[in-house]
Amino acid sequence: MKYCYLICFLALSAFLTAQPVAICNSHVFATLPDGECELVPQADWIDAGSYDPRGTAVSLSVSSRLLGLGTHTIVMTASNRNGSNACWAQITVEDKVPPVLECHDRNYYIVHPDQEFNISLQDLYTISDYCGVSNVVVVYPDTDGYGESEYSVGFNHVSGESVSCESVVRVLDGEPQNYCNNDLNSGYEHIRQVGFGLSGSQFPTGNDGGYRWHYNQPTITLYHGSSYTLNYTPGFQGSSVYRLYWRVYLDKNGDGDFTDSGELLHQWNGTGANAFTFNSPGTFWGMSRIRVVMSYGGYASSCGGNWGEVEDISVMLRPFFFIPWPWGQAVPEMSSDLASAEAPAAERANDPWRVGEILAPRSPVGLEAISAIQPISSEEVRLFPNPVASGEPISISGAAGTQEVLIINAAGQRLAKRQLTGDGGLQRIELPVLPAGIYLVQGMTADGGSGWTRRVMVR
Repeated sequence: MKYCYLICFLALSAFLTAQPVAICNSHVFATLPDGECELVPQADWIDAGSYDPRGTAVSLSVSSRLLGLGTHTIVMTASNRNGSNACWAQITVEDKVPPVLECHDRNYYIVHPDQEFNISLQDLYTISDYCGVSNVVVVYPDTDGYGESEYSVGFNHVSGESVSCESVVRVLDGEPQNYCNNDLNSGYEHIRQVGFGLSGSQFPTGNDGGYRWHYNQPTITLYHGSSYTLNYTPGFQGSSVYRLYWRVYLDKNGDGDFTDSGELLHQWNGTGANAFTFNSPGTFWGMSRIRVVMSYGGYASSCGGNWGEVEDISVMLRPFFFIPWPWGQAVPEMSSDLASAEAPAAERANDPWRVGEILAPRSPVGLEAISAIQPISSEEVRLFPNPVASGEPISISGAAGTQEVLIINAAGQRLAKRQLTGDGGLQRIELPVLPAGIYLVQGMTADGGSGWTRRVMVR
C-alpha cells in the first residue's frame, strides 16, 4: 500500500510540474509580401499542435530575424510559467511575383558625331525591386554618331518567369547650325591656347593645321547679359615672332553665322597674349559657338583669311533661372542693359602693318614636323537617376571642387541646399519632396561661386 501512495504522489508531482510540449511542422513555405525582399517568421506558421499537459495556456515565439529568399532553419519555443520547450522547423521563403521592369526612352545631345559620351545603364531601365532577380542583361547596339538605337533589358526571376522590355536611345544634334570652316595656313603662327577666365576653362591646342572645333570639351554656359573674360595666346614656329590680328565672334542668335550686329565681340592686334571682358549678347536659347580668329597681315572676317588659325568653342546660351524649352528655341530679348554686348571694336582701315614693321615673306610650309598639344580633359558633371521620383536621392559624379548644391525651381526660388565633399567621386544627396516638373541643381564652389548647373526631372 505504501508504494501505491508513492506512485500516486510521483504522478501528481509530474503532472503539476510538467513543461509545455513544442510540436513543429517539419517544413513550411512562405511567400514574400509584394514589394518586399524579406519577411519576419510567425509562430503560427510553424506550430503543429504544441500544448501543456495540464491544459494551461502556452505562448509560442520564434526568433524575429528577417528571412530572405531561400530555406532557413527556425527554432520555435512553447513556454508558460512551468518552463519552456523548443522544436525546429525549416522555412522556405519564395517570391512568386516578378518585379515590374520598365524601359525608358532616352535622348542624348552631342554637338559632333565623333564626340564621346557615356550612357548610364541606370537611366535606361527601372526595376521595381530586385528580389529574386538574376542575370540582368542589357542588349545595346554600338552607337555611331547621331541616330536612334533600340535596346532591350531582360532578367530571370526565381518564380521561373523571364521578364523583358525594349525602348530606344536617340542621339541628337545639340548644335544643328552649319558653320563655315575657316581653315587658314598655320605654318608660321597658330593659336596656342584659348579659354575663359584667367584660371577657368582653358583649351591648350597647339598647331591644328589652321582650324579646330573644341567639341570634345565641356560646353561653356553663357547667361544673357552676364560678364565673361576670354583669353588667348599665340604660338610661333621657330624663333620668329609676328604681329597678329585677333577677332572674337559670338553667334548670339544661333543662326549659323557671325555676321549679325553685335556678334563681333572684340578685336586686337599685338605679338603676345591678351584677355578681354564682354557681356554675352545672346538672344537665343540653345547651342551656339564662339569663334576666335587669329590672322597675319590684317583682320580677317569670320569666314575668310589666309595666314593664321581659327578656334571654335561650343557654348550654351540661356537666360537666368528659367527651365529650358526644347533645343534651339528663341527667347525674348532681355532689357537693353542686359541684351547689348560691348560695342564692337571699330573696324580699322585696311591696315595690315604698322609704320616701320616689315612683313616677312610667306611661302607654303610643311606641317608634318609640327606637333600638336593634346587638349586637357575634364570630367563632366552627371546626375542619375534622371528622371527621379519625388523625394528620392540622386547621385552626382564629376563634381570636383563643389562644396554645396542648390535646388532651384522654375521661378528661381532656392528650395534646398545640400553639402558635398568637394571631390570628384560619386556622391549622393537627398532631394526634398517636390511636385512633378523640371528643376535646376546648381553646384557652388567653396568661395560661393557657381561652378555648374544641371537639370533634373522629378516625376
